[in-house]
Amino acid sequence: ERADISHSSWLQQLLDREGISSAETIVVSVHACGALTDAVIDVCTTARVDFAVMPCCHGRGKDPRHRTLKDAANALDIPVAMATDMARFGAIASRGYTVKLRTIDPKITPENTILIGLCDREESETAAEQAKAVQSLSEQWAKFEDCNKQRPIERKK
Repeated sequence: ERADISHSSWLQQLLDREGISSAETIVVSVHACGALTDAVIDVCTTARVDFAVMPCCHGRGKDPRHRTLKDAANALDIPVAMATDMARFGAIASRGYTVKLRTIDPKITPENTILIGLCDREESETAAEQAKAVQSLSEQWAKFEDCNKQRPIERKK
């Protein structure tokens, strides 16, 4: 069976359908061209799964950030690929992940950088607990409001 990766929810839908937890899952993407790398990172961080991506074709295609990253890379006198992967590194870290950067032998491929994102499960659990607490508080407040609508408040004179 093939997953339809044209929808950003494909990974979460696959996990739900198969009954697999995000903690039991890792996504590996090799030579994900241009913006496909960013899409893989987005879908993995949304589903809270670990991943390893090996980007390629930095700044090619329809990626609107290419011009900005190219200008920044030129100003810093670094390759565009490095600037792009460092921007990705920061984006992954900002989503509650531990990020690691590794390389493989450039004789194997010149696009030899690997970005690894490891989900901070404790942070994810804390965020989930906070969301449940807010939901519970909202439900209690709604019950309180309903109760007050049914029983008019009498004012003392």
